[in-house]
Amino acid sequence: MARNYVLNLAEETRKGMLEKARTGVYPSYAPPGYLNYEGTNNRRTIIRGPNSAPTIQELYKRFETGEYSLESLVVGCRAEGVTLPGRKLTTSLVHQILCRRLYMGEFD
Repeated sequence: MARNYVLNLAEETRKGMLEKARTGVYPSYAPPGYLNYEGTNNRRTIIRGPNSAPTIQELYKRFETGEYSLESLVVGCRAEGVTLPGRKLTTSLVHQILCRRLYMGEFD
């Protein structure tokens, strides 16, 4: 009985998140570089963080050159003092940023 409850709860959660996404509402917390924003009708959306967008753009530009591995990109950025507000640049964080389609204008 408990297993059925958990499976049903998971299914309902997925349906709710999918419905939010279909209506254009980001269904989760804001990823690094974005901020949660209460829009019209109390709909939570995300907006670009004004202090972190240039940093993310810089990460993409540097990685696009092909001269950097993830590790060297992080080490170089740390040496130059490039940071995300409230977050320490780590290899895993940079990997998440570079792989997420959200930063390219899409979310699924």
